[in-house]
Amino acid sequence: MELILTAKDIRVEFTGRDVLDIDELEIYDYARIGLVGANGAGKSQLPFLLITIFNEPI
Repeated sequence: MELILTAKDIRVEFTGRDVLDIDELEIYDYARIGLVGANGAGKSQLPFLLITIFNEPI
């Protein structure tokens, strides 16, 4: 598998509360990724953040 994304120190905070706190993330091509957590735990924030960062006009 080929490494396609590496990210470090990802932090998202809402109203004084950390909803996403990742020290290091590596994503490989064809890898399956699961995000697990309670309602309101910030699961949707990671894909939203990655789409926002990498959404460049063509």
